Amino acid sequence: EIKKLREVLVRELRIDDDGLNQLFPAKADVAVRKFGGGSYLTFISVDGCIAFVQVDPEAPNATYPTLRSLWRCPEALAKVTIAPPVSKFVINGADVMAPGILAVDDSAEVGHFVSIFVAGNPFAVGVGVLLLPPGDIVSRREGRAVQAVHHFGDCLWEAS
Repeated sequence: EIKKLREVLVRELRIDDDGLNQLFPAKADVAVRKFGGGSYLTFISVDGCIAFVQVDPEAPNATYPTLRSLWRCPEALAKVTIAPPVSKFVINGADVMAPGILAVDDSAEVGHFVSIFVAGNPFAVGVGVLLLPPGDIVSRREGRAVQAVHHFGDCLWEAS
């Protein structure tokens, strides 16, 4: 199961084998905890810390790293950069509105997970799902652009 999980992470995240080995060492103590009850959620812990969350094992692009993992491997997800005044809303769990976004990686895709960075801060403050194409975010500058799923200080942060 560990080998299959490593394959999923390489396929779904923007990391190579070296990046994966940094986040998921071959000899790490790995625990997989699955939760159900109408929806499906898996927490993948590496050496006692939650490192990844999988929202649906059957769906593509359904796995994201926690912030602690992103801090170790920031290139794992496409990046959205927000203006510093917007960070207080993100840290409180708000979705990211297009006017607050300064930049979006061209490789970001609608429906995929993205990391949320504050301009001038090298550490991600959140993870979300991109709702608008990068070009629309830059040109239209209106509407919800990223649906927040994990942010600095939330219960997942506390547990990881």
